[in-house]
Amino acid sequence: ITAYDRIHQLDARGWAKSGQYEPYYVELSAILREYIEARFRLHAPEETTPEFLAEATRSGCFTEAQQALLATFLRHSDRVKFARYEPKPVEMEQSMADVLRFIDETVPKEEKGEDARTGERAA
Repeated sequence: ITAYDRIHQLDARGWAKSGQYEPYYVELSAILREYIEARFRLHAPEETTPEFLAEATRSGCFTEAQQALLATFLRHSDRVKFARYEPKPVEMEQSMADVLRFIDETVPKEEKGEDARTGERAA
């Protein structure tokens, strides 16, 4: 199952519209961290956000814009998960769009296009 598939499944649950923000951010951040671990071999799932961001910077895998996007998303996600911040549905949708943009920008070129036989993107 790809990161794109997992995001599609998350979106289909309707958590953004129904205000189930904590499980939404737990799952969305897990999808992103697991994608990064698989794609770049960075141990994202086990690290705190500051540890991961420091490792991401050291790795040189990401552009400055991608690092900024990661930092913004992960800090926002942490606010929801740990500081009881209650995001609005539009913030939740923007978070998903940011994760998709990050994946789109970093997925290997040979996997990026749509598969002509299935009409699905790989990632």
